[in-house]
Amino acid sequence: MFADETLLFCKANEHNLVEIMKILQVYAGISVQHINEEKSSVHFGRNVSTVLQRHLKEKIHFQRFKGLGRYLGVQLVEGQTRKQQFEGLVEKLMHRTLTWRERLLSPGGNEIVLKAIAQTMPNHQMSMFLLPKSILQAIVHTMVRFWWSSSKKDRGIHWCEWSKILKAKACGGLGFRDLEIFNYSFLAKQVWRLWKGESPLLLLQFLKSKYFVEGDLMTARLRNKPSWAWRNFLKGRQVLQQGLRWRVGNGQNTKIWDDFGWQGRKE
Repeated sequence: MFADETLLFCKANEHNLVEIMKILQVYAGISVQHINEEKSSVHFGRNVSTVLQRHLKEKIHFQRFKGLGRYLGVQLVEGQTRKQQFEGLVEKLMHRTLTWRERLLSPGGNEIVLKAIAQTMPNHQMSMFLLPKSILQAIVHTMVRFWWSSSKKDRGIHWCEWSKILKAKACGGLGFRDLEIFNYSFLAKQVWRLWKGESPLLLLQFLKSKYFVEGDLMTARLRNKPSWAWRNFLKGRQVLQQGLRWRVGNGQNTKIWDDFGWQGRKE
């Protein structure tokens, strides 16, 4: 659950479906927050028969998607490539830039909307996934074209390299973000929150039960057939470890052979 976006799971049978709908009705009656059926969807597992799917679908008025639909800006559809999952980000940004261009903003206004909106749109996705480079390049390309061009058909003249604009204002740039670096930093921050117990406990329990039953997050390994999300967490951990420093203290929690890069045999 996140804000007003919620995923509910149950075994596919009529009893469970009726109970969930009752719960939603009670919630709507108490909170006066009614379920938007047009924005709600239902998804069935692979082992649910077509007959049962059709029967359960008739009991509710939700849409039926191939996957779980869109959740927190990410299209959760089975069989999609990683690039396809995040193409909606690029399309949304392109639509926004067309709207901004119609307002005939000043260069200062263009800078504000790019920093405040365009750069922050993929923040949630970047905090959980390492976006494909093709997606990051498409986002940057959209921002560059909006910055230099005066119309949707004009590419404009690029008076300097975008890498120079990324520099801080004190260094002669405009302080735009390097999205790839920020992506890694977001993942590193997520790992830090998990390690320190600041992230949801359910997520930590799930990762621990699957990837590091013994040990902790900072010593966990890739293991066999890891998920894409777990691979991304480990890449974020590599970035985090580059900035970590070990305070020995009284030495009770220090493993002399594991926590330091000693060479030689353990004798």
